[in-house]
Amino acid sequence: MKKTLFISIIIFGLILSLPSFSLAQEKSTDESNNWDIDIPEQTAEGIGGLLGVTSINGQSYFTFRFKPELSFGKLGFGLDIPLMYGLQGQGLRLDEYQDGVGVLRMIRYVRWGRKKRDNVYFRIGELRDARLGFGILINDYNNTISLEKRKLGFEFDVVFKKKFGLEMLYSDITPVSLNLMGIRPYYKPFGATNIPIIKTFEIGASFVTDHDKTVLARTQDSAGNVLEYRNNYFLNGSGINAFSVDMGFYIFRWNWLWWDVYAQAAYMSAVRSDSLANYLNTYGDAFQKGYLNSKGGYGYSIGSDFKFRFLGNLLRINARAEKFWHTDYYIARFFNFAYMMDKDKAILRLTQSHAAKGTYARLSASVLDKIFFDASITLDSALIINDRHPAVVMMNLDLSQLSKKVTFKTSAAYAEVRNFNDLIHLKDNALFMTRIGYLIYELPIVKLQLHVGFDYHWTFANVYKLAHGATAQDWFKQTNYITPYFKITYPLHKNKDKKKKNDDLILD
Repeated sequence: MKKTLFISIIIFGLILSLPSFSLAQEKSTDESNNWDIDIPEQTAEGIGGLLGVTSINGQSYFTFRFKPELSFGKLGFGLDIPLMYGLQGQGLRLDEYQDGVGVLRMIRYVRWGRKKRDNVYFRIGELRDARLGFGILINDYNNTISLEKRKLGFEFDVVFKKKFGLEMLYSDITPVSLNLMGIRPYYKPFGATNIPIIKTFEIGASFVTDHDKTVLARTQDSAGNVLEYRNNYFLNGSGINAFSVDMGFYIFRWNWLWWDVYAQAAYMSAVRSDSLANYLNTYGDAFQKGYLNSKGGYGYSIGSDFKFRFLGNLLRINARAEKFWHTDYYIARFFNFAYMMDKDKAILRLTQSHAAKGTYARLSASVLDKIFFDASITLDSALIINDRHPAVVMMNLDLSQLSKKVTFKTSAAYAEVRNFNDLIHLKDNALFMTRIGYLIYELPIVKLQLHVGFDYHWTFANVYKLAHGATAQDWFKQTNYITPYFKITYPLHKNKDKKKKNDDLILD
């Protein structure tokens, strides 16, 4: 490990010695360039809602959702207020208002600023693709795996005097227990100077912990006893704790190319709980039982992040690649959407993890700000995907900006991919969403829009009351969540021509 970090530092030093003509081309207009490839759903503005009939595991509900999204400068917020009534005698469906944060789920998000662009950034509500630092511990993280059991988390990133920074993420604001939390103080020793490249040098240290005991759903058995369902039981002892250190800086910040490099190292202590020990002693193999007497594992990585623009917004590409190495009982980028789907299963994967070297890659692309594509993959072993080394895959595609009338967006996340079939079948390792819509009419002058569409989710939901002899997983599980809808929206567009500070061509 020391040898690898030493080599990393040498490489960084060689990069810093690039010819001076490269540095001379660096632009000082960082704030004027929009490098982030935004998901349109996260930046849309409008007041409206949808009417439809939702089918959940074959049971039908009349559905109304009020979903306004507004922004005022750096401040933005979105709400999701549901009303669902069973058409087969079920009555009101109140699952979205029960357990966890309850009625606060109506808040989809409240945000201020842009992370790593503004000195003050925060977001409360649903967390999407969240990352702490350079991502060695928390990366591609979503705090919500269930459409109905949305969580209200928060993240923030503040910078003081251009030198001192603090990032923090907390997955679920609930008084029940300490859910996933990560904190990272960082320091930019030359941040207040105007020295190219050197001013972006950043070092940080992170701590991540989770003692989650959140109840996802409740029901009663035939005797009237209250039963609870959680997706984790192995965290009832010491919880899970991890530490990391990192450093990185930008090499180029031109008006068409950004490039930064970074190095990271992390340690994950072993989970100590009676429930995990009992399980491994009963069902685990010799290697897994060795986890009980281990001190955990560690890993380290070297990565690079490219942001490229061609002819303004004709083509924008964000490409990230990282090579990592780790010991037994460690998983790179452990705290991601897959961790949230089933924390106990994730911990079991940790007890089965052998030393390996792997790759993380992510590609985001935007064509004319009309076509949006985003995908990432984590390979625990170089170009090998099998039962011992499953891959983690995430994909997003949005074509809704190609036409004013047509909406099409889809996203998929797979926690354990062992073969191609795992990508084409929806199983307990997947989350999936597709939305197709069509603008059938727009009222003149007021621009009130009327849409029809189809919304499909493969998501966790409460599907049954607990039957005799059944387990909690029989009634809170992944299932089809289908809503043909009629949508009314009053869009709030703010098309402002922005004067460019360079000669880039912008194609709208």
